[in-house]
Amino acid sequence: MFEPQAPPTEVFLAHQGEPPDYATIEETLADQIGQNLRSVRSHLGLGQRGLSERMQISLSQYRKYEAGRDLPRLHSALLWSLETGLPTHWLFYGTRYQQWLQLPFKPAWVPVLYFVNRAPDWALEALHSVLRGLLRDYSTETNPFVSVAELRSSLSAGLLRDPYYRSVSEKLRDFRLQREVSQEEVARLMGVSLAAYKKYETPELCPHYSVNMIMRFWMATGTSPLSLSKETPVYLYRQAQNANFAILLPWLERLDEAGLARVNEVSRVLAEPA
Repeated sequence: MFEPQAPPTEVFLAHQGEPPDYATIEETLADQIGQNLRSVRSHLGLGQRGLSERMQISLSQYRKYEAGRDLPRLHSALLWSLETGLPTHWLFYGTRYQQWLQLPFKPAWVPVLYFVNRAPDWALEALHSVLRGLLRDYSTETNPFVSVAELRSSLSAGLLRDPYYRSVSEKLRDFRLQREVSQEEVARLMGVSLAAYKKYETPELCPHYSVNMIMRFWMATGTSPLSLSKETPVYLYRQAQNANFAILLPWLERLDEAGLARVNEVSRVLAEPA
């Protein structure tokens, strides 16, 4: 529900036809991602400098992302996700890719998602009880939230860029070979040159590519880009994060404005140091 699903057959054209018109799809992509970055940052009450430092990128580079002058690199998008609690594919909210994504998202949810991304078990248990009480949802047992704070902290402190890209590069090559597809075909379906694609598959040459490439991979293959990070800490973090979303997002969708304000206030109080 919370990961990109295989696109419909008229879009998923691998081995069957021409790739989507990426130029049209991505015409305003950088501008919209920039707006999304600003919106999330505003809802968290963070400044550009503070968020850029947490993401371990320069202030000037972060400002380019928000201004729509550049697309975030994949590792920058991952670090943004670790800091905000939102998955990387939510950067595509409001873009022309959204028509193929399931994005149950409202900007007003950002504070509670940020809290859940950092909270210890006891605070998550308290939030769980508050949500059930507000919605009078006692008819069925629900799984508790899973704390991802430890995983998040280890990643945000030690997410090494080059090793991560090398790991993705190796899995990309394995994925293609298992399906017996040529480099030329995958490059064509992703709308990149063969020379560029060969670098993606070469661990020692793999560039720090932009976040739109994960969408192009998904469009070309019908496979979630998350599969390329299996057996990495990023994958474990995203799996735990998705388990929380499976519980949390349906509840947030049911809350009225007053209920959501109450949940955000509870999250703020629980996050305060004792």
